[in-house]
Amino acid sequence: MAAAFAMPLKFGVIGAGAYKFGDDLYNEHILTTGFSNQFGLAALGGQVNYIQYRTEGFGSKGVWSLHVGGIAEITPHISVGAYIVNVNQPSLNPEDKLPTKLVAGIGFTPTEKFLLVTEIEKDLDYDATWKMGMEYKFHEKFCARTGYNINPNAAFFGLGFKTKKFTIDYALQHSLYFNMSHQASVGYQFKSK
Repeated sequence: MAAAFAMPLKFGVIGAGAYKFGDDLYNEHILTTGFSNQFGLAALGGQVNYIQYRTEGFGSKGVWSLHVGGIAEITPHISVGAYIVNVNQPSLNPEDKLPTKLVAGIGFTPTEKFLLVTEIEKDLDYDATWKMGMEYKFHEKFCARTGYNINPNAAFFGLGFKTKKFTIDYALQHSLYFNMSHQASVGYQFKSK
């Protein structure tokens, strides 16, 4: 489960969120806050997280982590972005560090209805993962999405519904390691732009 909140300010956007995963044997909790701001054609942001892991028989351990990133609109049809996960390389103990990942991507919007994206993610300890996806708006309020990962291989499909105030998204992932997994989200915008 996850919940997030974002609020625009005169000098940027601030956000906060909470995340929970797991059961009585193993669980993770994350509290996060972030800030971003637009500078001409680029936007930069940062996020601070408190992450707590709990395993039955081993107790719990918490660490702080920092993410930073940015995106730039090169043309009205092309955007590039990059971010770093766990810049501070936090450790749960001397043998277990949280993964530090470097991610860079490109988005291409040839028409208002069609979006193509690609991304390369490199965990410092593992081989790079290449991701690609696309979104097609087949109706003013509805869209379909699909995508694929290479290393590890995984396929994705999703549907989205969006009005001025309300969004609903559903995604399905299929991979050899996790078989099928589902995800759904609901969003509400209190003030219109």
